[in-house]
Amino acid sequence: MDTAERSVPTRSELVYDGFISYSHAADGLLAPRLQFALQRFAKPWWKRRAIRLFRDESSLSANPHLWSSITEALDSSPWFVLLLSPDAAQSPWVNQEIDYWKTNKDPSRILPVVTDGTFTWDGTDITGDAVPDALQGVFTEEPRWVDLRFARGEDQLDLKNPRFSAAVADIASALRVVPKDELESEEVKQHRRTIRTAWTAGVVVIALGIAAALAAVQANRQAQLALARELAASAVNVLQDDPELAILLTLEAMERTPEGIDQPVEVINALWEAVQEDRLVTVIDTESGGPVGIALSTDGTLLAVASVNDSTLRLYSAPHGVELWSYTEDTTDTFGLSFLSPDGKMVAVGIWDSAGHPARSLGERPSDDLPGRFVVLDTTDGSVIETVEYPDCAGATAQGWSSLGTYFAVSNVDSCPRPGASDGGWVEILDGETFERVALVETLEGVAPYASFDQSENLYIFGAEENQGVEIYPAPDFRFSRVVDQIIGVGSVSPDGSMAVSWTLGGSAGLSLGNIETGQVTDLLRPSPSPPGGFYRGPHFSADGTRVLMGTIGDNTSVWDVGTGERIFDVVGGPATAAAMSTDGKRLYTGHTNGSVKVWNLDPAGGLESVGDLGSYGHINSNTFALGPELVAASAFDLSAFAGAMVFFDKATGALHGDPVAAWSPVFSAALANNLFALRNQEGVWIVYDPMTGAQTHLAGCPLDQNGQTCTDSGEPAPRIDVLASTDGTELAFSINSGPTANQLYDGAPFTLVDLDTGSEIGPLAPGRLDLDVQVFSDEWLLGWSEDGATHVAVDRITGEELARPDVPPFQRWEASASGGTIAILEPGGSALTIVDTNTWETSSVEFSLGNPRGLSFSPGERRIALGDENGLHIASIESGVIEQSIPLPSVSDIHWFDADNVLVGGSALGGTEGMWSRVPLNTRDLIALAKDNLTRGFSSKECAAYRIDPCPTLEEMREG
Repeated sequence: MDTAERSVPTRSELVYDGFISYSHAADGLLAPRLQFALQRFAKPWWKRRAIRLFRDESSLSANPHLWSSITEALDSSPWFVLLLSPDAAQSPWVNQEIDYWKTNKDPSRILPVVTDGTFTWDGTDITGDAVPDALQGVFTEEPRWVDLRFARGEDQLDLKNPRFSAAVADIASALRVVPKDELESEEVKQHRRTIRTAWTAGVVVIALGIAAALAAVQANRQAQLALARELAASAVNVLQDDPELAILLTLEAMERTPEGIDQPVEVINALWEAVQEDRLVTVIDTESGGPVGIALSTDGTLLAVASVNDSTLRLYSAPHGVELWSYTEDTTDTFGLSFLSPDGKMVAVGIWDSAGHPARSLGERPSDDLPGRFVVLDTTDGSVIETVEYPDCAGATAQGWSSLGTYFAVSNVDSCPRPGASDGGWVEILDGETFERVALVETLEGVAPYASFDQSENLYIFGAEENQGVEIYPAPDFRFSRVVDQIIGVGSVSPDGSMAVSWTLGGSAGLSLGNIETGQVTDLLRPSPSPPGGFYRGPHFSADGTRVLMGTIGDNTSVWDVGTGERIFDVVGGPATAAAMSTDGKRLYTGHTNGSVKVWNLDPAGGLESVGDLGSYGHINSNTFALGPELVAASAFDLSAFAGAMVFFDKATGALHGDPVAAWSPVFSAALANNLFALRNQEGVWIVYDPMTGAQTHLAGCPLDQNGQTCTDSGEPAPRIDVLASTDGTELAFSINSGPTANQLYDGAPFTLVDLDTGSEIGPLAPGRLDLDVQVFSDEWLLGWSEDGATHVAVDRITGEELARPDVPPFQRWEASASGGTIAILEPGGSALTIVDTNTWETSSVEFSLGNPRGLSFSPGERRIALGDENGLHIASIESGVIEQSIPLPSVSDIHWFDADNVLVGGSALGGTEGMWSRVPLNTRDLIALAKDNLTRGFSSKECAAYRIDPCPTLEEMREG
């Protein structure tokens, strides 16, 4: 677009009279004072301002899309007021704004205002250290410019100062297209009028002062509340891209909420979502300022970081990054990949010879006499165990130990000779302890090989070329076996050797999974990311083979589920040169191009406090919490092995108690007194189990066949067995039905009481009322379904006398309060909650606007009840039936109320991964404390400007505020 095509917008199309571009570092004080002065100068008495100017800190609303807001303001301004200084000249933002104006607006409407540095016209162009690169060549003749280099302090930035007033008049005359002398005359006139008006209105002002002050206070409170809601909305907008910024915004929103006003629901919910989404645990800064490669020990306690810029290997304790020692050499060579041995006793770092390999060197560093090599060090103290040199190979690259530590692999990523091999591609296999040669493998295609071992220590060689498949060399001889032509690209093999993951460099396939046996590419991992970051590692498997992870040259590190091919984590941390995952899958480590290592929490609870580790039992069946006096039981399921188990945890702390107990699944256990539980074991037999001692007592049933249909000891059809515990857990009843059907809950079979100490039967549960399908009972009454009356009946346990026919729907999910005085019943598949008072048998029904409610738990005081559905956790008043609090949590499965301020929530998808439970604080103060504990940074100056946060708080202020 040339100058003639750049039309000036009409006045009706404009929003601003001018756009102020400046460096915050240099003119953070001057810019707002200049804006204020220009808007006030020669202002008619009846106007709020003489002109309207855009300045980012004063004009931007809470908008995360900062650049789009800037361009809108530029498009809406006829003048570009450019504050020039050496800092502004180096500012990317200032240069970007100039470039945009040159491309889309009239360059002749740029008004330079020099605030510092040098600015001169040499006859053909402007020069000086205050001139940005983007401004070079813009002016064809000496531009009109204003000198404000004298204005430094408060006195010089006041319109009472003649020099400042004259400079303001110069700028204002251009913006308002009014001669300077006329403006100055008008300013004097308006000033005199203002003084006269002030004296005349003095009495009125005093009279109205109190009312105005009160109105101002109220207006300010409303403005602060509006800003709080605005910040919360902005937090939701940035949640997926920057969860920690979302936390900062919601915390700031809470600070802005006026005293005496309850925190808005949208602010609290925004903080909840941000806390769950934020996964950054800590940032380890090597202070090297360049790319780093990382390696994690098998037990997850050691982190090795090799730095390119300062040629240093550092060893940290994981996950919080306390430096244990560092190793460097008096060399100009570049440190590359690092590896930790499987037993964690050794660490190796590859070192490229910068003299023979300029692609690996840094800038114009001089060469030294040291060859390409790798160094092995003792992890205890950093002492050197072994140095293995490759004199003729500038790019020989250590590839690390095999899975058992028996072997160590080195490859020539850049072709070079090696005794016993030609000049093509090769991988040398060394002994993992002595580092003597075991074998030398020449690759078929002779190009850039990358080595990977499976758990049997077989060698797989991947290449970066389009025509190179995966070559397989079985241990211990490492003779060529075969090549899988279909799988190409940089990658690695799964621990069991069944699959390979690869990134096709320069190709269109992207990131894919391939079957080693058949060569078939079974699935593409979606969405495919940008290419692997740096020259470190491509995609690779987690230790258990269930996940694939890769750092990229983009702005994220991704983790995929091998079974589904879906991306389950997309961690936004900046370009990543490497990624590593702890063996338990709970921590992700990413190395970055700026010299930092970031540690992320992949725990299913996200930012919440996780209080249980199910191991491979990764799914909690809905509605299976059984609450005992000290322990809580839950039915868990191992989806990979299709096996069930009962897990137990401490009721007071949530800590796991003992190991999972293999059980027939799904199983709904019954909690008994004395920390005993009734459950079906893996043979389908009902037992009474003591988690404290591991003792088991047979209750009912026979060992089942593999299909669970027949008793293996008799060959007879397996009976249906139902088990109930009393409301206080002191009694246990079971029924055996030899002809089970799917349509009735208990089919009228009588319940028999059991002696918990001996396991022997002690008689029927309800003498004289054997036609009742019992669903709830205590030591005084029982509640069941009567087929005859097609209704629920409450019966006296001792006399069999009918007490009442409470109006309750058919149910399978119920919860009794600790006292037994109240029963809460969830209607199957609905959102109705029925409350039964067992003292009077009166009922009340409450309809909740929920999804499919599942979790159910009374508060300790029995005045509130917690409900869960697929959308979150909801706290309701039993008396009013009103939901008092809703917390956005995904797929709440079951609930246990710890105390008045804390709830234990089991979920099938908490934080994006199945099968964990977490402690959820109901008190907002605890939520804020949790959020502050998770913070690793404060606001940047740009973020404060974008969201109108002034003053801009530091990290320490955010944590202490």
